[in-house]
Amino acid sequence: MAAFPERLDLYGQALARWLHERGPLRLIERMPGNIGDALIWRGTGDLFERHGIAAERIVHRQALDGPHPHTTLVIPGSGALTRLWHEWLPELIERAAAQYRQVVVLASDYDPDVPAVARALALPNVWAIARQPLSYAAIRPFGRAVLMPDPALWCRRFHQDSPSTPAAAAEPLLLALRTDRGSCLADLHLRPDPQRNRDLSRVSPDLDAFLDAIDAASHVVTDRLHVAVSAVMLGKQLSWVDPYDRKISAYLGFAFDASQRLRCAPLTIDELLQRGWLVPNRKSTRLNS
Repeated sequence: MAAFPERLDLYGQALARWLHERGPLRLIERMPGNIGDALIWRGTGDLFERHGIAAERIVHRQALDGPHPHTTLVIPGSGALTRLWHEWLPELIERAAAQYRQVVVLASDYDPDVPAVARALALPNVWAIARQPLSYAAIRPFGRAVLMPDPALWCRRFHQDSPSTPAAAAEPLLLALRTDRGSCLADLHLRPDPQRNRDLSRVSPDLDAFLDAIDAASHVVTDRLHVAVSAVMLGKQLSWVDPYDRKISAYLGFAFDASQRLRCAPLTIDELLQRGWLVPNRKSTRLNS
């Protein structure tokens, strides 16, 4: 297997050729999402610039502004086609498929057991790209599925030759566990210790602050995919806890090479408890007493 930079470049070239055959293109460059999604949007823009992929840039509200029978709509990667989050994107894809020549969803996670997701993926002019093998296996029966790395990996900041944070200045540990409905802790009546935890995808004011916080740490502990991705790309030690769909493990195994994965180790909920990083969720306890 090619080393990571060469492999990433090969995928970028292949995507550029593939999309060129489907042009002209309209790229949604912003849509509903958190700071982790903003990393995808920036990486997608950097990928398109690096490989000369020409596209009209729009926001998601402009996607359905009229018929575009000769144009392909490109939707950036997202978690909005999964069991927990599918409120609006499947409908947008269905409506766009009636207005565009083709709709291409860049590398995302998918739960086609959700009827709305399955309906969108079943449309004959919709192409879905998966960012990890579990999602690819799930959407492959629809017949227009592709597997490739997440465009977030092309974010220009990850490839700059800038000095890393000096060891003396680095935070020894960044605990960045999620505190929204995607957390796997709620059913266990647990939550991250609020005195130690920073859910960066919710509290960071912008993407640069999000990346700065990760870059300032030497060891990152998280159950958020794009915190984990950023930790690997910025050269940090990573400990991760898989969410319900095991997507972090699947993603890391596909996207990164052996040398990068040497800095990564999985954690269990029991290990988080033993380290004192979790506390009882008293609100959940009261509701269930």
